[in-house]
Amino acid sequence: MSRLKRDPEVEALVVAYRAALEAAGKFAGNPMISPARSFLLRVGVEGFSRLSLSEQCSISEHESRLVTWLLVTGRLRASIEYLVASRLRAGRVAAWVHREFHERFIATAAELGFAPKSAELQWWAVAIVAALVGVRPERLTRAQFDSAREQLIATTVRLDRDHPGRAGILSTRLYGAEVTLFHAGVIETPPRKRMRSRRLPICAARISSVTSVTSPSGRTLAVSARASERSPATWARCGSASSASVNGRARTLPRAC
Repeated sequence: MSRLKRDPEVEALVVAYRAALEAAGKFAGNPMISPARSFLLRVGVEGFSRLSLSEQCSISEHESRLVTWLLVTGRLRASIEYLVASRLRAGRVAAWVHREFHERFIATAAELGFAPKSAELQWWAVAIVAALVGVRPERLTRAQFDSAREQLIATTVRLDRDHPGRAGILSTRLYGAEVTLFHAGVIETPPRKRMRSRRLPICAARISSVTSVTSPSGRTLAVSARASERSPATWARCGSASSASVNGRARTLPRAC
């Protein structure tokens, strides 16, 4: 089998990919880089967008890691169908691509009482939203987040009609992500109850604009008078509920981080 001819643009991407892996302490040897180079030469960034959804979801694990890196670094824009159907491990890659903001996001979620697993699933949702919108996670706006949420939930319902619970799980993750993004200072307006899922009745009830409470991170959130009497640690129940919901449906989203 003949070798594919080297291309300067492809080599520039390969160099950047290898450097990013090495900077994050990831393996960047030939078994990782060679499949990436081959994929970029055979398919390419623009060529990937022309593949059918089935073809996109059939790429190898090494190629999927490259595509995920291209997405979270803004080098590739994928369809919303691919972002939903592929079960990308966008959270894991985005965690080392956007290391500083990931640490800030997880710390904020912990201050609010979210369980570690719940916080990471929220981060996955943020990474997917950012990839869909085409911006860095810390630059997301309220309008972008709201629009992406509606699109992602609607697409999940459309593609997974036989598994309606998946949309509810996604809604839970997005709602938690919205809360954490607000307290991290990314989204300027408080979270609002706008999802169809009934999985967060306790959390949603705390968002009614009757009074306000300041979180450990210094952000002020509109909550009900009853919720304001409680400490920020009460958010732990929201994190636990989210984590329990995810754990209870773990097999439905096998690649959700």
